[in-house]
Amino acid sequence: NFKLAIGSEYFVEIGKFRAFNSLLHEIAAKYGVTEYTHTIIAKTSIWSKSVTDPQTNLLRATTEAMSAILGNVDAVLIDAYDKEFSDASEFSSRIAGNISTILKEESYLGKVSNPVDGSYYIEEVSAKIASKALELFKAIENNGGFYKSFESEMIQQQIAEIRQEKIKLISLRRLPMVGVNKYPNLMETVASSILSGDETTSNTKVLRPRRASLEVEAIRKTTEELVEKSNKRPVVELTSFGNLTMRKARAAFAYDFLGVSGFEVLQEQSYSSALEAAEQSAKSDSDVVVICSSDQDYEESATDFVKAFRALSTEKVLLLAGNPIQIIDELTEAGLDGCVNIKSDVISTISSIQNKVQKTLKSLEV
Repeated sequence: NFKLAIGSEYFVEIGKFRAFNSLLHEIAAKYGVTEYTHTIIAKTSIWSKSVTDPQTNLLRATTEAMSAILGNVDAVLIDAYDKEFSDASEFSSRIAGNISTILKEESYLGKVSNPVDGSYYIEEVSAKIASKALELFKAIENNGGFYKSFESEMIQQQIAEIRQEKIKLISLRRLPMVGVNKYPNLMETVASSILSGDETTSNTKVLRPRRASLEVEAIRKTTEELVEKSNKRPVVELTSFGNLTMRKARAAFAYDFLGVSGFEVLQEQSYSSALEAAEQSAKSDSDVVVICSSDQDYEESATDFVKAFRALSTEKVLLLAGNPIQIIDELTEAGLDGCVNIKSDVISTISSIQNKVQKTLKSLEV
């Protein structure tokens, strides 16, 4: 019997299970095994699940289960959507069971055989995964087999490298996770006790299942602990002026990006001029202010905005949505704390903001 986890990449997962089946036959034949029976059990993975906006785990579990079924596994195990942060409730357990029933009875996946056969894309993905997996299998065998490769930490090192690549993509938001690094639920209240901090282990030989969202959860945990200490949730104001299209686009981006932090992000506040925007936002009750406008408006007015803002407020964190590289040194010298844009690392950026906000809220600790 083989038990495999199901990842979140829909077509890749279909190809993975198909590749496993074909490789099993190929390797068995090479070892002279011609008669055997096997069972492949697929299980929804911990990696793809989140503690924040947990209802999205229902969607993840559904697509994972469907990809495994289309990959021709023999059985699918579906975890309750809230398993990662609580004892599974009666409701979540029932819903988990209903997912497979819906796929079987309403989507008719239990009444067809190999429905993806003949799809060029899936056949190609399956072949590529099988080829790469066979390479890895041979490398492990050449290293003395699985046990020796595990003892030498060859396997752990390869897994760690791939994990770090994925975590980096999540931090850069190239690998989106709904409710985690993109489209956060700003109306959600999350207790710091269920959020994860640093869970690294000093024993590199130990492989432990973990969520992909741990690093993002850690910054959310920092915010919730800050709220508990100061009795105040940091407020972000999106201050816009100038070109209507660009200011709204950048305000929407900043709203989504900074919402990951757990701060209270207010809707865009629009002003007729940069100086008016600077004056009003500096006097507001916000802890973080984000300038939102077009590149042309930045070149014409951003420096004046920053200078006027800093003349009235030296404590607040001042950010700019965009990447005005031609004037960034000038803006930094005037008092800008940083920028948020598509190249920004969400973990390091928000951690830096939290450190600055924490200093201003220290006097409010209870």
